[in-house]
Amino acid sequence: MNKYYISFIVATRNDNHGENMKQKNQFFVDLWLKKIKEFKLNAELIIVEWNPDLKERPLKDVIKINDNESFKRIKIITVDKKLHNTFESSDKLNFYQMAAKNVGIRRSDGEFILCTNIDIIFSDQMFAFLAKENLKKKVIYRCNRYDIDFDDFNNLELKDENYIEKLTCINLQNFSHNIKKNKKYFIYPTVSSLINNIKDKKSFYILNLLIILFHKYKRKFNIKKINLNEPSFEKLKKRIFIPIKVNFFKLIKLVNNNFLNLILTFLYYLFYITFALTSKKLHTNACGDFTLLDKKSWFNLKGYYEYDGYSWHIDSIFIWNAYFEKIKFITLKQKIFHINHSIGSGYNPGTDNLFIRLKENNINYVDDKELQNFIINREKNKFINDNDSWGFGDKCLKTINL
Repeated sequence: MNKYYISFIVATRNDNHGENMKQKNQFFVDLWLKKIKEFKLNAELIIVEWNPDLKERPLKDVIKINDNESFKRIKIITVDKKLHNTFESSDKLNFYQMAAKNVGIRRSDGEFILCTNIDIIFSDQMFAFLAKENLKKKVIYRCNRYDIDFDDFNNLELKDENYIEKLTCINLQNFSHNIKKNKKYFIYPTVSSLINNIKDKKSFYILNLLIILFHKYKRKFNIKKINLNEPSFEKLKKRIFIPIKVNFFKLIKLVNNNFLNLILTFLYYLFYITFALTSKKLHTNACGDFTLLDKKSWFNLKGYYEYDGYSWHIDSIFIWNAYFEKIKFITLKQKIFHINHSIGSGYNPGTDNLFIRLKENNINYVDDKELQNFIINREKNKFINDNDSWGFGDKCLKTINL
């Protein structure tokens, strides 16, 4: 019997790793306590303190609880430096976000588990929806994320419309829309992204589209695997295909024959639109900020893959693994708001600052091609924790109730 209906899981540190983190930690806790009381939501909050900086005060001494009616609904679980150092890249990274969330998942008491982040603000509509307790098992609930410029951490009385006034970007299933620049950054090929590509004359992975379409029929041709990375003609002979990055619009200009030009243009639109209409599109955009699923299913999927590197795409990999295991998906209309951080400290659509920093520091991450290979080949066992000790399930961790 579960003690709570929902367990909220967040991971953080007692430093300034995400800019204004101490203020964000306190604001998240204060607002969460206020809202679960206001909406009578039967929930707990698990804060996983990963590899705390010993030069700073621990979270238990920093976070203040002013609500005497919290009934010890908040607990802080600490993963010390010794456990952090079990990761090979621990000398380059201070924080493993998804592994930290796994720690919380393993020790949750909720019927459902919502993995989110400390810089997220839940709308009143979202709290009202969760309080109805109408969630279904074996369903992942996702929602759109609204990015805002926000620093009013002492104000707990703001309403949803107040946050909307600070809006900078909307992260939807197929694209992120930068409001200030009025520019869209597409996640999946769609008719809209085709129009956007034509306007911007962007480079286009032509053979990637052919490959992705072809994988649906590869069994008919006795092709076991498609590899998008290896530029080897020897492997090409073995029926492993190669992507070639081609600026299609420059290619068209080089073709003098009008008939051939027309054929190439037609094929481009045909392949693009076919892929846009036939490919599976899951709402992975900003999914690390809101992934809600029943506890049993989280355990069956063994939580997030504990990748020894930066956690880029690890949240999306969990979503795809769930899809491979026949988990259903629902996108909620209720909003969450995300407090913007400085460029480079996390991912900002349209910028490469994060990846430049990772490469400069020789930090591994799952890039787009590796993710695409995983999806195309349905490599179910590639990004799965291979034992039952995920989330340090075999360890006794320091836990403080607030």
